[in-house]
Amino acid sequence: MAKTNSFMCPYCFETIKYEDVEYFCDCERQSLRRQAESETEPANQGKLYDQADAAEDWVCAIKDLKSAQKRSHDRDNTIKCEKCNNKELNESNRRCPNKHCTQHTNDQAGRKVAVPLPKVLFEDYIGKLPFAIIGTSQSGKSVYMHMMLDELKNNNKKLKLNLDAKGFGTLDTHYAMINRMREQHLGLERTKAGGTAVKSSMWLLKNNRNKNQRTNSHFINIFDGAGETHQIIGTGKIGLVEEKEKAYVLESETILFVVDPLTLNRVRALLNREDYESSIGVDSKEQATSDSNASRTTAFNPADIVTAVASAIRDKRRMKDNAIIKDIPIAVVFTKMDLFWDENYQLKKYEGNLFALDNAVKKSPHPESGYFNLTDCEKVHKELYDFVETYGGNFITTVESCFKKYKLFAVSSLGKPPQTPGSVPEDLNPHRVLDPILWLLSEKGIITSGR
Repeated sequence: MAKTNSFMCPYCFETIKYEDVEYFCDCERQSLRRQAESETEPANQGKLYDQADAAEDWVCAIKDLKSAQKRSHDRDNTIKCEKCNNKELNESNRRCPNKHCTQHTNDQAGRKVAVPLPKVLFEDYIGKLPFAIIGTSQSGKSVYMHMMLDELKNNNKKLKLNLDAKGFGTLDTHYAMINRMREQHLGLERTKAGGTAVKSSMWLLKNNRNKNQRTNSHFINIFDGAGETHQIIGTGKIGLVEEKEKAYVLESETILFVVDPLTLNRVRALLNREDYESSIGVDSKEQATSDSNASRTTAFNPADIVTAVASAIRDKRRMKDNAIIKDIPIAVVFTKMDLFWDENYQLKKYEGNLFALDNAVKKSPHPESGYFNLTDCEKVHKELYDFVETYGGNFITTVESCFKKYKLFAVSSLGKPPQTPGSVPEDLNPHRVLDPILWLLSEKGIITSGR
């Protein structure tokens, strides 16, 4: 991989020069704790522990920036703390220099401590693939993302892809979400807009079919934001958190756009009330009855978010307002597609309409084949293209006016609709959830494709 002079911080999403990376040492905190442990007077001991808890990390000054940049890229070299002079600092002591960066957490004793930058950011041979997952509110983005990652981790026998969590909290968060769905059979809480922290999911993807260690690994940073934020990302009405999300989307090399088919007006009008209510996750039948008509007419328009994101990208690149973005592949993922077939994968009829999704309803061939099957992808794309052209208003026209490289995908994160609002079926059977990510990886040359 070619060396670069900077990287995007996965915590605050700002561009950081390698030479500006800080090395931190907790020597002052540790010194105060040792004093407290040896103190025999309880009152003095308590004061020392309080001082230790309040102590900040010492940021080591590095005068030789060229040497620091070299060592930032070299995992074998270390830097000695200039304060305590007896501790060598390595990759576990690097952090973002931005004071507003959110990469802090509490340790077991509740003390605020710095979270180091992921080591993989400093490895020249590991490719970087910023990856944005965006979509409308309540489209099932978070459910889809975690089920997709779970399937990617568990279906590597033929694909030969190895996925390892990197960065603070990624694995714990992922396992908590999977446990909530698979073991507790509960849906995920809605992603909240706003707040002060922006978090991402960081993974190292290794293609074991590629024996070249200089090209077979990629650092994938996935951000899952709130749909309400994505809707204003191309406007001027954004605050600090929205600016961070916008910065990450603008740096992404691939975009996965998640669409709830219930946001398509003609689809909502055709569904029976039972299927509609279970999919939108209303709290009760009473609420469903009173809110049903309002919900059908106030759903978010996914075309607006496509336009907003494309406008933001054009503005950054100083492109014309009607220019088509040619270099970013867009995977358009229609979730909750289990609405259109029964538990035996037989297509349903709604008001006499049998949706022509004969290939989308079939099991995905990609994980078993060990490569991305272009023939299957094109068949499913054609079915969904006709489906959206018929029932989706101007959505396809909007996508095509903004992005040149795009494909349409049909997935079911759970395998069947929930029987009650907020629940998850006990026999989870995700359907085609890997198709979109495998297409994006094939587009970036990370995995192979064929027919």
